[in-house]
Amino acid sequence: MIYLDNASTSFPKPPEVVEAVARCLSDVSGSAGRGAHAGARRAAKIIDSCRDAVAELIEADRPESIVFTHNATDALNMAIRGVAEPLLRRGERVHVVASALDHNSVLRPLEFVRSIGASVTIVDAGPGGVVPPSSICHALRDDTRLVVLNHASNVTGIVQRAAEIAADCRARGVPVLLDATQTLGHVGVSVRELGVDLLAFSGHKGLLGPTGTGGLYVRPGFEDHVEPLRRGGTGTESESPLQPRSMPERFESGTMNVAGLAGLDAGVRWVLRECVRDEYSRERLPIGVFMGVLNELGMDPAGRGQDGSPARGLSVVGGLAPSGARVGVFAFVHDSVDVHQAAAMLESERGVVTRAGLHCAPLAAGGRATLRASFGPMVGVDDAVIAAGAIVEVFRSLAG
Repeated sequence: MIYLDNASTSFPKPPEVVEAVARCLSDVSGSAGRGAHAGARRAAKIIDSCRDAVAELIEADRPESIVFTHNATDALNMAIRGVAEPLLRRGERVHVVASALDHNSVLRPLEFVRSIGASVTIVDAGPGGVVPPSSICHALRDDTRLVVLNHASNVTGIVQRAAEIAADCRARGVPVLLDATQTLGHVGVSVRELGVDLLAFSGHKGLLGPTGTGGLYVRPGFEDHVEPLRRGGTGTESESPLQPRSMPERFESGTMNVAGLAGLDAGVRWVLRECVRDEYSRERLPIGVFMGVLNELGMDPAGRGQDGSPARGLSVVGGLAPSGARVGVFAFVHDSVDVHQAAAMLESERGVVTRAGLHCAPLAAGGRATLRASFGPMVGVDDAVIAAGAIVEVFRSLAG
């Protein structure tokens, strides 16, 4: 099997991740912050270690700025609703800017805040799947309270000019929430360099952790501008009826997923050791080879199959940008072939696992279903060569 559905969840996981989860489930007998016995202390140590690892990866100044959540969707809801709802309750006007590349984890919370009084502007992506910074800047208003930016689309894979957009927004006093679900672990992501106020991430994709893990970075000093969605037991300040204001307890109510975070800790440290050290070259080479084979089979840089080539009628949403400007996510459409049929044939006859559908991002490809092939650090060069050829051949054979 050649697994190319890493944008959904990474596979295979490093052995260290599996071992860390199993060891936690078999050896850790307590819940972090709930007691002073050895098991509770071990659970807290696991969570602290994972927080330290994520902070190192994104170059956060303080580990306490990392809030662990159920997943990236949870983090995005926490950020969008946590910023917008208290302002709306106070009777303030709230305007939010996002883009057509956004996932439903952004679009649906935005629709909710719109339903309770906010206004929302959706900016279109330009040629090649890039959201022009000028378009974001022109969309800003006096009542804009948040810009949500998809760092890399889970359909096009194109990395946006986040630092430039964040700088423009900062000059206007508008906070930026970066959805780094498809970039963290695949390319360098530094909150210090990007200058964002909030950053949401998934634990089970590029960070190679278990499902049910994720997080939200909150810039120090910005936490009071985000209202917690959940309140409850934190293991601290139990005598108070109010949610603690201290970080990260402000946003971490209830028993933590210690086993999941043990696995995430192992995954992040694997990325730090195996990917960051080599400047993410593990993925860059197979991605470049994949695009090179597609080019040899008749696809031009714009991602269109040329007449008379095996790739005739096939195209890639957003085109084939240089590997340095993208992550390994490629969404294919064909003039006459059903992408669901192509995905089923790729798996059953070629052993290549992809995903067909809208990928929970209904605006990114103009409402059109695509066949998505997505890379992770375990995909090798040989896999890339075989997969590119198989994708073109399957579409060609189905087109007749």
